[in-house]
Amino acid sequence: MTPKFDYFKLRLPSDSVVIKDASVFSHIINKDGEETQMRYVQSTPFSYEILIDLLRNITFVSFSGKALLENYPALICSNNIIECFKNINTQGICEIDTTKILKKAIVRECDVTTDISYSGTITDLLDTLILKSKNYTISKKCDNRFYIQTTYVTRRKHECMVIFWM
Repeated sequence: MTPKFDYFKLRLPSDSVVIKDASVFSHIINKDGEETQMRYVQSTPFSYEILIDLLRNITFVSFSGKALLENYPALICSNNIIECFKNINTQGICEIDTTKILKKAIVRECDVTTDISYSGTITDLLDTLILKSKNYTISKKCDNRFYIQTTYVTRRKHECMVIFWM
């Protein structure tokens, strides 16, 4: 079964998104008067957000399955995720390079709507996910929930993955 998702937040290289209308963005200025971020949020006809971190030269795009418009009941999967980007592009705010995204996007958050089968043990899965890195810790919460998170956490840098194991 192909996994299906209802929400994605992706980290993209800034060169994969071209801003068409910067005037609709909120411009975030630090205390030194330097512009640090640009942010755009749209709620209709579907919800999505674009956050450009000018200091780190990265872009975050988040959207729900409603970006599929009338195909929303199908949810997001590998067969239709490009349709989400095309529909975001038709809004006239930005142009997302779908070729670059498929090669370079990093999933920062997602909501999986269908279970993903895995025949190995939880230990094997966790070892694979964190690649035995010293930068991550694993903690077990309740009987079936595992948290993988970065050991070094700041206000801007925190990564966490929750795995529900049945």
